[in-house]
Parts: sequence; structure tokens; C-alpha cells
Amino acid sequence: MKESPRPRYAPGMAYDKALEQLRSRNPTPDPTRWEQAKHDAARFVEKWGDRAQEFGWPDAELFGIDPLAPFARYENMGLVWLLQGRGVDDLTEQFARIGRTRMFRKLREKT
Repeated sequence: MKESPRPRYAPGMAYDKALEQLRSRNPTPDPTRWEQAKHDAARFVEKWGDRAQEFGWPDAELFGIDPLAPFARYENMGLVWLLQGRGVDDLTEQFARIGRTRMFRKLREKT
């Protein structure tokens, strides 16, 4: 895990409940990945949280992880689990860009 300054986070920020849930228990068998995901999640929310909410990114697409196969089921893995210490460079309604890689959302039809 790469050392970097701890992001500022205050209750009441975007995705507050999702962050607290992520911090409260490790949903994986890997404590190192969990610690990194917590750090990446706080950093993401500080920089991109308001924009992600404006674009309608749901908690599961940012913080979710498959309970039975956490690191095997990429279709159920939220963005923060994929960051692994990297930062998001751009965020749109359709995708997040990390370096030269775009991670697309599962857009649902609006009803």
C-alpha cells in the first residue's frame, strides 16, 4: 500500500453512509486491500463525491463488492476497489477515467 496523506473527510459529505459502512467492516478476506479501499474511497469522495452524486452514481457502483467472491466478480466490484492507490482523473455520467483506462458504469434506463 502506497503511503500518502490521509484525505480529509467529514460526516455529512456525499456518500457518508456508504463510507461509514465500508469503514465499519471488512467485506473481504484481505485486510490490506480493505485498508487501501477505505483510503481510496475517502480520497474519491473528497474530490469527486459531489459530482458523482450529480451524475447519479449509486453506492454499489462506487463502494460495492461481491460478498461471495470479492476479487473475482468484477461486474459487482465498485470503483474504489479497482483504484488500488490510483486516483480518478475524470468522472462523467458514463465512466470514470483512471490514467488511460476508462471504467464504464452500468447505466440503467430511466423510468
